Amino acid sequence: MRGQTALSALAAAGWSCRTRGEIAIAGDTFQGGSLHLARHWHTPGEFGETSPATTRSSLTLFVEGAGRIRMADVEHRYAPGSLVIRRAQDPLVYLADSPSAFVTVRSASIDHAMAGQARTEGIVRDDDSDARSVTTRLVLDLVNSLLNSSISAGQPGFAGASRAVDALTEALIAVSIPAPAPTSDLVERARLHIAQHAREQSLTVAKLASAVNVSARWLQEEFNRAGLNPSQEIRRERLLLVERTLESAHLDEMSQLTAIVLACGFSSVRAFRRAKESLGRSE
Repeated sequence: MRGQTALSALAAAGWSCRTRGEIAIAGDTFQGGSLHLARHWHTPGEFGETSPATTRSSLTLFVEGAGRIRMADVEHRYAPGSLVIRRAQDPLVYLADSPSAFVTVRSASIDHAMAGQARTEGIVRDDDSDARSVTTRLVLDLVNSLLNSSISAGQPGFAGASRAVDALTEALIAVSIPAPAPTSDLVERARLHIAQHAREQSLTVAKLASAVNVSARWLQEEFNRAGLNPSQEIRRERLLLVERTLESAHLDEMSQLTAIVLACGFSSVRAFRRAKESLGRSE
């Protein structure tokens, strides 16, 4: 594989590097393979505690050929549990074989363990030129740096490659979590009720509206003003419950998956899969 020296240098600097298949670059043409990078380092605690916080950053590039790069598994993790920002499985970045490369972010989530279960989810539109330009530039810089066989530790090119990886993960997280649209107190109360009762299969938009003392039509209009949809919010919350459960579960048979999705508010595995499709989640 070209760029082995660069990967070795990154490994020497604390990055864990794994490759699969052969990755090659010539001009704007990419060929096959994948590249996974991960890094662990220590930073002082927020208030200068003697016990340092641990930060983990990782990303995976899948080079699909014809100038297309798919990125998945982007994660920043701060211990001890103060902040986790994670992206997994969903296609995150596509660089098209043209100057008009674009960024598509399906969803992102933040879990503040020390502040309950606060979450922010958002979408970066294809017409978001700032996000598009910064991410396109960073990805191209990263790939070109890593696949340049002349890079080695101590050379300017290596420092640029390492900085590109750091900047790339930070930029991807930044653009994938735009500021949420203003929401009314009614919407916030409804979302809180969803978070508290999503496991109940009986929770519907009508029952949600009744719980916050408004009509279903009024509730729908308030959600629409905030750029949200009450039905989708219920499905999203249930989906997050399933995903969190599956992270720590080892499924041996279909009946176990069925039990999990039912316990998280879905009426069936089919309903769970339809929710994943409607929210743009990959399998």
